[in-house]
Amino acid sequence: MAKVVVVVMMRCAAAELVVQVVDWPLRDGM
Repeated sequence: MAKVVVVVMMRCAAAELVVQVVDWPLRDGM
């Protein structure tokens, strides 16, 4: 179970990073 939790946390962190990287240019454009 621990491995599953770690994988989910890593995926969530990666998703947040992607959202931030994509969000910055959009905010600058606006």
